[in-house]
Amino acid sequence: MISLQTYQLRLKAFFEKKSKSESNNLKIYFKGEHGFTQPINIPLNRLIDDIYKCDIESIDVGNLSYVHIKLDGTDVRLKLNYVEVECDENKIFHFPIDRWLHSDGPAQLDVLVNQGPIELDPIYTVIVHTGSISSSTKASIRFALIGTTSSSLPFVLNTTTASSQPTSSKTNFFQPGSKDTFFISPMKSIDIGQLCDVQFWCDTMDQLPYYCESVEVTNNFTNDKYFFLINQWFGPDLEQQVCVPVTNRSQESKVFTISVKTTNISDTNGENILLIQMRFANDKIYEETLNSSETYQIPFQANHIDFFVVSLNDVGNSQKLYSRASFLWVVQHLTVLCALYRRNTFRYMEYHQHRLRLRVYGLQVYTNVQTCLTFLEKIDEEKIFLIISNRSQSLEDFHRFSQIEKIYLVNSSTNILNDKKYLMAKYVLIKNVDTLYKELQDDIDLCEMDLLRITVSFPSPSQETVLAVNLTKYEASFLFEQMVKEIIYRLKFESGSKDVFIDFCKTHYKNADNELLVIEDFAQNYRPNQALRWLTNSCFISKIINRVLRTFEIDVVYKLGFFIKQIFIQLTRLHEENISAMKQIAVVYRGKTMPNDEFDILIRKNLNGFLAFTSFLIASADKNTSIDFVNRRLELHRDLTGVIFQIDINDAIFDAKTPFSLLKDADMNKNEVCFHLGTVFRIESVEPMAPPNLSGVWLVNLELVHDDNQQLAPILATACSDEVHANPLSFLGKLLIDMGEHHRAEQGLCEILQDASVRSQPRRLTRTHMGLGDLYTFTKDYVKALNHYEQALQTSLIYFPLDHPDVAVFYKSIADNYVYQKNYNRAIENYEKIIELLRNDTQKNHSEYVSDIYNRINEVKQAIVDEK
Repeated sequence: MISLQTYQLRLKAFFEKKSKSESNNLKIYFKGEHGFTQPINIPLNRLIDDIYKCDIESIDVGNLSYVHIKLDGTDVRLKLNYVEVECDENKIFHFPIDRWLHSDGPAQLDVLVNQGPIELDPIYTVIVHTGSISSSTKASIRFALIGTTSSSLPFVLNTTTASSQPTSSKTNFFQPGSKDTFFISPMKSIDIGQLCDVQFWCDTMDQLPYYCESVEVTNNFTNDKYFFLINQWFGPDLEQQVCVPVTNRSQESKVFTISVKTTNISDTNGENILLIQMRFANDKIYEETLNSSETYQIPFQANHIDFFVVSLNDVGNSQKLYSRASFLWVVQHLTVLCALYRRNTFRYMEYHQHRLRLRVYGLQVYTNVQTCLTFLEKIDEEKIFLIISNRSQSLEDFHRFSQIEKIYLVNSSTNILNDKKYLMAKYVLIKNVDTLYKELQDDIDLCEMDLLRITVSFPSPSQETVLAVNLTKYEASFLFEQMVKEIIYRLKFESGSKDVFIDFCKTHYKNADNELLVIEDFAQNYRPNQALRWLTNSCFISKIINRVLRTFEIDVVYKLGFFIKQIFIQLTRLHEENISAMKQIAVVYRGKTMPNDEFDILIRKNLNGFLAFTSFLIASADKNTSIDFVNRRLELHRDLTGVIFQIDINDAIFDAKTPFSLLKDADMNKNEVCFHLGTVFRIESVEPMAPPNLSGVWLVNLELVHDDNQQLAPILATACSDEVHANPLSFLGKLLIDMGEHHRAEQGLCEILQDASVRSQPRRLTRTHMGLGDLYTFTKDYVKALNHYEQALQTSLIYFPLDHPDVAVFYKSIADNYVYQKNYNRAIENYEKIIELLRNDTQKNHSEYVSDIYNRINEVKQAIVDEK
């Protein structure tokens, strides 16, 4: 947490030559053990021959070690005797100087506390490589280093940093093909540990594009060397800044810049990808897809020149013999796909199986109907897309599987469609296998958009609702989602959280090469300010996050926590940046289909009730987009009800815990609004939409609600108690049991127990053991519960002394467990330990709690008597 410190600055100076200019300043900042203070500007016309004093408030950087002083003025010469700083803790830091500063000579110096002016060796050496294809000759570059422990302040690369000497004769830096060296003083940056990234800003004074190839950084204290591959254009209508990770130079590679000119007769829609094939003199052929231009946000526009940068490994002789290019379209992945073929057509379909595997994840192939049916019986959470080839018999065997989303009949008889027991809309005849891919992908995209789960709360349920639904289950689902939101909001995730999640993904997708490539891209290139871009792309991370939030897999949610937290931070930032644009939009829409009875109870008869979505809700400003989506889903599922959620964001008051924002920044330009997971809405009205073509579609108006709402607060109160926050996993486990998901609770907590980041942190490990102990107590498996309670106690003693009063809660759980097992003597022993601990605590009054424990002991003693 950042804290402020009040300092009194005292400075004694003598003027030999004093200018009357009011723009002359003395700039001072200090270096402490935790970083740098903000710069202080002292106008020279306020200095007198006596001691100058002023009070300043700055970030607390601990004990001061250096001061940097710079004379910024003209026609002035002064002698500094000393600088002295006194803190409000009566600490005094004295910097003896006794040196002259000249406006036309030595104008700055560094002073060591209690010792005097010194010449500091540079902490970092920075080498900037400017590309030979660069045009600008007047680039201004700022630079910041990001390390494992901290980050530097941005510093300008100029004559001041170009040499370890006071001045440098070179002034024309960053010329095409040049290599410029700069030295960073310890007064510009502290040692920030192993370098991870470099933040690079560039402005071109001559309005011409500047191209930076790379930056090399050497830590002169440790001799560690870092290489950053920039390969970026900067300038008018181009990037102004970029954040680049450190590059592994152990892999030999060569970097190529490819320029593509699009003629003025081109008519592209911005969705094209260029595949370029290059053959080199060593007979190696490389294919690269070009879709992210260095010069324009949308590549291949008429009369534009796009630059692309590619890095190729092991090209040997880099003489390129030829290249050719073609446009592609790309197919995404799916949830579960099952294909059933006749044996005598299996070889015929092998080619198409290969094409499907390249585009989808989870393809299962069967030649035996019964084996296929057995597989379908095991599928519970996913939706199934079934491809059946060369079948002329009835499909009645498949009718009982509600999880089947659609069946594609390839080269099959039309007679099987005469079966009236199954809705015709779920079948489609495919005469040409090549047409299957696009239709399949469209159906998958629609299905995944519709899998968004809803949780509701009934503030004032009617008698009809009480009789129709299990209120405990619905309220538990609603509270579960709010609790997940609260836990992630409070948790601080470790630096290795991303690596843990990537390892999980690689294991999950170990047989899907295409997904592994995307995962590797995420591992190498993901940055926290790109979280929303990854969420809104149809890739592995969006599929995983939507599934586990829908199916309450708390162990995977925990692994995703760092990513959800970074989405929260980015949404908060973007809300402030896009607030004016959102006021112009005013209303957003999201379409969904629901079973008729579910819609009736949860929505139509729950006016003024509360509703939340279990994942991130992305709503469009285009109402017709949502209507079209619902109509397309109803064409396939005629037995469902269509819903258009309408959300007014114009008058919505920002809630710090549930931010929302328009998806517009440097990486995105969408006319959509993303709401944080668990955002709560009130159902204001439910009305049928007017025809034509909207039969069975309802318009549901939603109002954003804050957690402190008078009706909502009592519902959330049980999830906000100190006891719940002390052991949130236990509460989540209880909610899962109320939802009928006790196996999911056990599985999730056991997985969390094996997480290395949890096992390395005693407090988190203690909470997990307590969660499992409470879970097994709920399910009356008292032996397992006792084992986890005792492990929780032992782990807590790592960070608590034996006599700490907070240990009492563990003895209470152990004692209660012994009561359930009717081991009354051991129960009394543990209850008495609680009394002993609390009596010795002089900081807090525990009399009421101790009285309850005494009553509990008396009850146990009575139970012993009754048994005799």
